[in-house]
Amino acid sequence: MRVLDVEATSQEEAIKRVRDHVNLNDLMNRSHPLSNVEDVEFVDEITGYLVDEQGDEEHERSRFYEAGTEEDS
Repeated sequence: MRVLDVEATSQEEAIKRVRDHVNLNDLMNRSHPLSNVEDVEFVDEITGYLVDEQGDEEHERSRFYEAGTEEDS
């Protein structure tokens, strides 16, 4: 799933906002999509988060976070 336009002061906060405010079951059962959510498909569990920063066209600040951790890899 890709969630667009998440306002946050850090990548960790962006993850928390998505985790706390996006209802995955609701997204899968919707008859119409949300405007800021793309590429929705069913998974049994969330294994991680890829965070891209707005304006970082070269993806130099993009980070992958394992689910349940605050450390990037």
